[in-house]
Amino acid sequence: MRFLSTKRMGLKEKLLLFFILFILAPIITAGIFFYISSENYVEDRIHKETFQTLSLLKQNVDRLLTGYESQLVSVYDQEEIIKQLTGKEAPSLEQGLDAEGIPDNTVNRYLRDFVRGKDDIESIYMFPLKKGNFYFYDYKGAGLFKELYDHNPDWNRLLQKDTKGAIWFPAYSMSPNQYYSKNTYYIMLGMQIRNIFDVLKPIGTIIMNLKIDALDRIAESVRVSSNGFLLIADASGNVIWHRNSDIIGLNYGSFSFFQTIRGTGVHFNSQELNGKLYKISYVQSEYNQWYYISFIPHPDLLSETSNLKKFIALILVISGVIFSLLAGLTTLYITKPLRRMVLAMKSINKDNLQIQFNPESGDEIGVLQHAYNNMSNKIGRLVEEVRTGTIKEKESELRAIRAQINPHFFYNTLDTINWMAIEKKENEISSMITALSDILRYAIKPGEVTATIEEEMGWVQNYVYVQKMRYEERFHVKFNVDERTLKCLIPRLLLQPYIENAILHGLEDVEEGGVIQIVIRLDEELQNIVMSISDNGKGMDDETLRLIHERQSNSIGIYNMDDR
Repeated sequence: MRFLSTKRMGLKEKLLLFFILFILAPIITAGIFFYISSENYVEDRIHKETFQTLSLLKQNVDRLLTGYESQLVSVYDQEEIIKQLTGKEAPSLEQGLDAEGIPDNTVNRYLRDFVRGKDDIESIYMFPLKKGNFYFYDYKGAGLFKELYDHNPDWNRLLQKDTKGAIWFPAYSMSPNQYYSKNTYYIMLGMQIRNIFDVLKPIGTIIMNLKIDALDRIAESVRVSSNGFLLIADASGNVIWHRNSDIIGLNYGSFSFFQTIRGTGVHFNSQELNGKLYKISYVQSEYNQWYYISFIPHPDLLSETSNLKKFIALILVISGVIFSLLAGLTTLYITKPLRRMVLAMKSINKDNLQIQFNPESGDEIGVLQHAYNNMSNKIGRLVEEVRTGTIKEKESELRAIRAQINPHFFYNTLDTINWMAIEKKENEISSMITALSDILRYAIKPGEVTATIEEEMGWVQNYVYVQKMRYEERFHVKFNVDERTLKCLIPRLLLQPYIENAILHGLEDVEEGGVIQIVIRLDEELQNIVMSISDNGKGMDDETLRLIHERQSNSIGIYNMDDR
C-alpha cells in the first residue's frame, strides 16, 4: 500500500479511502441482494415467530385444561360419592338446604366444595346412570343448564359411548337471562363415572362448565401482528375462542382454510377470506386435537418488508462485519500512533507524567501528540496545585468542625432555662421547654430512621402540647391507640406533617372547640396497621383532594411521607 503515499495524508483522507474501498461497494451489493430476497426472509421470520407464539399459547391452554381435567378425575378419590351413585349408600333423609337453596346431601356438598374458590368454573352437574334425581352446584339454579342439556341429547350420547376419559365439548352460549344481560359463553368438560368397586361399570356422568373468560386471560393479550387475529377451534371446526365473542360456537369446518389445514397439514399458507389475503399459521394440540390458528393480513407483511427499514437493518449488519475488518486494517495504517497515545494517557492515571512524544508527521495525529505533550505538562502543574489546595481545604474544614456547636449545648441551655422557669414558678413555661427539649432530642437523634409507635406517640404528645400552647387552647387532641401496635416500627416523624396540616389548614378558621382525633388500630384481616388523623375543621374540596392525589399541589411534606 506504499504507492498510496498515506504518510502525508490527513486522517480524514485516510478514513475516506478505506470507506470507499471496503464499505461502500459491499453495502451496495448487499442492499440489492436484500431488496430482492427481503419478502421471503420476512415471511420465514414471521412464520417462525407465529409458530412459537401459537405453540406457547397451546401449551398454556393445555396446562389449564389438563389441570381442570385432573380436578374432575379426583371424583374417584371420593368413595362416599361413588357408593351413593351406585345406590349402595342412600343419602340422608334429614337433609336440609344450603345457603343457595340446594339440597345439602353428600354429593351436593362435594360439588359445592369443588367449585368454591375456582372463579373460572360456572357450574358442575352429576347425572347418575339410573334415571331420577341429579346433583349439581350452580348459583343460577339448575333450570337454565338442565333445559339446555335436555335440548342437546348428543352430549349425553357422546359421554355414554366414550371410554377414554374426559371429553372437551365445543363451546356453547347461554341466552340472556336474569343473571346475565347478554349471551354468555362456556366450554364443557364431561366424563363417565365408573364404579371402582365393581369392574369399572358406568354409574353416571359428571359435567363441568368452564367460563370462556378462562381462555380470555390467556389468549386475549396474544398478538401475531398489528391487524392479525387468532381463533381456537376443535377438530370439527367449531370455534372454541375468538376475540369477537359472536363468532364463538360457529362451525368453520366447511371453510377452505380449515379444509386446507386438515387436508394438507401445511402450517403456513396463503388464503383469501372475505376478499382479503391472509397468511395462515396453525398448531394442533395433541391433548384434545384443538387447532390454534393465526390470521395475518397481507398488508401487515408488506409493512414488515418495508424497503427502507430492511435496507437500514442490513446496512447495520453488513457495516458491523466491514468495520471489524476495517479495524484490523486501520490498526496497521492509522491507529498505531493512536494506540501509543492511549497507552500514554492510561499511564497518566498511574501518576506517570514523564512520557513525551516526538511528532513524526504533520497530520491530525501529529497535532494530537503536540497537544498531549502540552496537556501532560499542564496536568503536572495542576496536580501540584490541587495537592496544595486540598491541604488548605482540609485545614479549613477542620477549623469549621471545631467551630460547630455541640447539640448538647442546646439541651443544656434549655435545661438551664427550664430550672430558671421552675424557680420562678412559671410552670407552663417549664412544661413547654421540657416538651421542646424532648422534641429536639427525638427529631435529631442520630443513626435511627425508625421508631416504635410508642416512642412516636410520646413525641406526638409533646408536639401537640407545644402547638396547643401556641394556639391558646383553640383545639384539643384525642388519642385512640391499640396497645397491640405500640411495639411496631414506623418511620421516625411519620405523623408530624399530617398533624401540622390538620392544625394549620384543617382548623385554620376554628377559633375554639377544634378537635383532632388520632386513631391507630390493627386490621387483623389485612394484617396492616391503619393510622387515621382527622379534624372537625373546614375539610377540603374534591378538586384539592384530586390535586394532592395527582401530586400537583404544594403538599411537599405529605409527598415526602408517602414516599417514605
